[in-house]
Amino acid sequence: MSSPREVISLLISCRSHVEQCVKDQGSSSSSSASNATPTELNQHFCKTQNIIESFINTSQRMIPSDTRTVKETAVTLFNSAKKLNSSHLQGIVKYVSGLSLIAISFTKAQCCSVFESAAKSFTTANDQARARQAYKQALAQLEGARDGPRKETLAVTCILGIANCLISTSSEEDLKAALEYIQSGTSLPSLEPEDSLRLQQFVLTTASKLSRSSGRRSDALVWLAHALRVHRQYVHTAAPQFQAQNNVTHENHIIIASNCLLLQLEIQIAQNDTVAAETTTHEHQELDRQHNMHRDEGNSVTTSSSSSSSSSSTLTSSLTLNMSIATRDRWNQAALNIAVQRKDLQGVRLSFV
Repeated sequence: MSSPREVISLLISCRSHVEQCVKDQGSSSSSSASNATPTELNQHFCKTQNIIESFINTSQRMIPSDTRTVKETAVTLFNSAKKLNSSHLQGIVKYVSGLSLIAISFTKAQCCSVFESAAKSFTTANDQARARQAYKQALAQLEGARDGPRKETLAVTCILGIANCLISTSSEEDLKAALEYIQSGTSLPSLEPEDSLRLQQFVLTTASKLSRSSGRRSDALVWLAHALRVHRQYVHTAAPQFQAQNNVTHENHIIIASNCLLLQLEIQIAQNDTVAAETTTHEHQELDRQHNMHRDEGNSVTTSSSSSSSSSSTLTSSLTLNMSIATRDRWNQAALNIAVQRKDLQGVRLSFV
C-alpha cells in the first residue's frame, strides 16, 4: 500500500529530475540531444504514476502539511513541464501533476484542465494512446465538478479529443466508439449552440476523410446521418431563438448542414443510388427555404413557393451566395450526375452559376 510519505518522496525526486533536465537543455548545443526524452526520467515518472494511482485507489487522506507539499510540488511540475523540449515528456510530467492534485482532492475543474493540457502534449508527440488516456481522465474529473459556464465546453473539448484519438487508428471498432462519444456530447443537458457547432464540424470533417476511401463511404454516410439528425433537432429547439437574433452561430449551423447534404449527395451518386440522391436534393431545398426565411422574413412566402415548385434536378441557390466557386461547382456537378443517372440531361437546370 502506498503511503503519503512515499508519494511525496517520489514527487520531490521527479521535480529534481525535471529541473535538471531543463538545465541540461539550456546548456546543450545539440538540438537532437535536447529533444530526446531521457529514459531514466520516463521510467521514474511511470513508477511515480503507478504509486500515486495506488494511493488514490486506497482512498487515504493526507494531513494538511502533506497536502500543501503535494500541491506545491504538483504546481511546480506542471509549470516546469512547459519548459521541456520534448512534447512527450511534457505530457508525462503534466499527467503526474494531475494525478497528484487528485490525490489531495483538489478542485476537479482545475484537475481537468491539467489533464487536458497533458493530452494536448501527447497529441503533439503523436502518442494517441496516452492522449486518449489523459482526455478520459479530464472527462472523469468533470463528472463530479460543480456546474459552471465552462463545464460543458470542457466536456466537449475532451470528447472531441478522445474521438480524434480513436479515428486516428483506422479501426472499425474505434471509429464506432468515436461516433458514440460524439453522440454523448450531443446529448449533454446544457450544450451551447457554439459547442454543438464544434461537434458538427468534427463530424463533417471526419465524414469527408472517410468518403475519400470507397470502402469507407458507408461509414461516412453513418456519420453524416448523425449530423443531419442533430441539425433537425437543432432547428426545432435552439434555432428559433438564434434566428430571431440573426445570429452568426445559426448561420454556421445552416452552412455545415448544407455541406453535410452535399457530401451525402456525392456519396449517394457514387453508389448509383439515384433515389436517395434525389431525396437529399429535396432536403437541401428545404434547408434553402429555411435559410431564406432567416435572411429575409419579408420574402419568405415567395421563397417557399418557388422552392417547393422547383424541379428535383434543380439545386436551389440562395444558400450559395457566400459559397466558394469550388463548392458551387460540386453542386452543379452533382445535378449533372443525377441527370445522367436518370437519363434526363435536358431536364437538368443548374442554379449554382
